[in-house]
Amino acid sequence: MASHFAASEGSIYIAYPKQWPTLGVAHRPRKELLQLLRGHGKGDAAWPSAYEVMRARQYVEEWQEHLADFTAAADATAQSLRERVDRIFRST
Repeated sequence: MASHFAASEGSIYIAYPKQWPTLGVAHRPRKELLQLLRGHGKGDAAWPSAYEVMRARQYVEEWQEHLADFTAAADATAQSLRERVDRIFRST
């Protein structure tokens, strides 16, 4: 699936969700995303465009998407965020 998005010039990243809580990053599983992505979106997924919410839901359904939620790190420095991202995702 990932190769579909990466194409010939892109990269595929492997994520390690079990490590995320120790870095202050929450895991938003597919099941939760499907619950939030209805209509104009619910809770953190609220968005003015119902069409864009629908497209996001389609991606979740089609590609088994899940998210790394950096909300708790909103006040972190750019360097701190870069370090977290580098520890969470590995390029193949």
